Amino acid sequence: MQTNLAENYTSSAEEIVERLRNGEEHLRGYLLENYRGYILSIVSKIIGKQAQSTDEFSVALQAFNEAIDRYDAEKNDSFLAFSGMVINRRIIDHVRKSSKFSSEYPFTYFEANDNEHYIEKIASQEPSVFTHK
Repeated sequence: MQTNLAENYTSSAEEIVERLRNGEEHLRGYLLENYRGYILSIVSKIIGKQAQSTDEFSVALQAFNEAIDRYDAEKNDSFLAFSGMVINRRIIDHVRKSSKFSSEYPFTYFEANDNEHYIEKIASQEPSVFTHK
């Protein structure tokens, strides 16, 4: 049951999600494309910079798609508020996960004449690595 896409311009996001659930799968792309600016604005607010082609934007698109699948009109009044919450949480999870690995050191970090200096530097940042229990 395909409908004219011109009808979508007068439909709310909640109505489009409902129609999508009723089998109009072509509307998923419509939602993703037409709410791209909304998704970008959320990502930009969180990361503090333009997010046109960042990992965070990819995470946000996946989160918006997840919100489409998980939205329940009985529990949430607004699809956009719900999707914004999902995007926000997924990006924060992504940033936390990414920052977890920011204290890794490449092997070349230790290739210097003064190895003691580097070992002391790392030991001061991560004392639990060098302490024996």
